[in-house]
Amino acid sequence: MRYAKELASRVNCSTEAATENARLVHCLKQRPWEELTRVDIAAPKYFSAFGPTVDQRSFLPDDVRHLMGKRTDAVFASTPLLVGVMKNEGQLFLSPQDLNEGLTEAQMKRMLRTFVRNVFNFHRQKIYDIIAYHYSDWEKPRDPYVTRDNMMEFLSDSQYAAPTIELARYHSDLEAPTYVYAFGQPSKLEAHPHWAGSVHGDDLIYVFGAPLVDGTEPFGSIYGRSEKVLAEYVLRYWTNFIKTGLVPSSRR
Repeated sequence: MRYAKELASRVNCSTEAATENARLVHCLKQRPWEELTRVDIAAPKYFSAFGPTVDQRSFLPDDVRHLMGKRTDAVFASTPLLVGVMKNEGQLFLSPQDLNEGLTEAQMKRMLRTFVRNVFNFHRQKIYDIIAYHYSDWEKPRDPYVTRDNMMEFLSDSQYAAPTIELARYHSDLEAPTYVYAFGQPSKLEAHPHWAGSVHGDDLIYVFGAPLVDGTEPFGSIYGRSEKVLAEYVLRYWTNFIKTGLVPSSRR
């Protein structure tokens, strides 16, 4: 609601009375989507300004975790699920300078403290100590590239891998078909360094079969034989899952 009101005020839809939320929503619906998306609404780092709201009614009647645990939910419990993560999802949170020059120990500590402060409300020092311990390389504590990689691994785990695995566990507990994949093919996008491995969205290159047609927008056009073979496997997995809800076993 906080960010919705901020957006409304930026497009001249604000209202003072809390009882006039319906009018606020109606006003927002009249605005062109281009006008709404041009507004830059800043949320605390590692958060999104907008997301589904637990409205206690039709949209989200209860906490998502509680809803996912209900065996009477015919849709979630009976729908096959395929989810995946890239090797270095967390690269998106690092600047080009961080990627090229690495991170000092002090920089990593500041980033971890910002994360803990923004994400957690209680036991922050204990949580910070646990994270810092598990994502530090005690043999090379002052190597800026090792520190960068450790920070990237932490951001990948916390922002992408952990929520994905949590979702998969809820789903599999209902005895529904659940598949999880980890994608590690080095990125073909020029915006990302080759050494970083796969980053967010890299699997889409193969899901859409770009290597098999020598490139298609918005992906590149230069691919080797191994990448074409990989695209065939990925397409086989995805199309079989879409058709049947099952993923074939690998024969590589």
